[in-house]
Amino acid sequence: TVELTGVIAGEPTAEAIDARLDALLALVSAADYSTALSLRSGRRLWVRREAFTREISFGRLVGTFKMTLGARDPFEESDAVTSRTWNVTASGATLALTQQGNAPARPTTTMNPVAPVVTWSLSDGVRTLRAQGTFVPGLTVVVDGVARRVTMGGGDITPMTSGEFPEIAPGGSTWTYVDDASSSHRMNMTVTYRDCWW
Repeated sequence: TVELTGVIAGEPTAEAIDARLDALLALVSAADYSTALSLRSGRRLWVRREAFTREISFGRLVGTFKMTLGARDPFEESDAVTSRTWNVTASGATLALTQQGNAPARPTTTMNPVAPVVTWSLSDGVRTLRAQGTFVPGLTVVVDGVARRVTMGGGDITPMTSGEFPEIAPGGSTWTYVDDASSSHRMNMTVTYRDCWW
């Protein structure tokens, strides 16, 4: 939770002060975590407005406000995105992923089968996510580790999956891809993520 307080001064009328306070209120949504707040250079939190109070002193033409913000997650993430390509040609393929933060990073993995792939899994050595079924070229699978959602061709297939979404530990993790023996084992992937800090 972050609390911001401030003073609006130097405006010629109470209406102008009120307009400035309205503009502050409009900066942060109360409905969703769509506003980025940066407390440190190169990092951000996603926040929403949880409370806003305001007061205008008409005699002095001064306004004051207090805004309370709540973060979506209890950690900061880097502004910069890391992206790694992973072209799998065999079940059991591994990829070393590193991040500089001290909290687990939650990647988004975009998966494009080159030929039909049957029942795949992704593991970070601790958490493993499995998806049942046959996955064919042309239907992109997106494993969204932040939203904890899996889509194929834009449609939600999270119910076809089981297990836990893999993460990248502070310092790094080695991911492993496994699929069924009847699979082509040919999957092109892109793993994107942001470093995270508590």
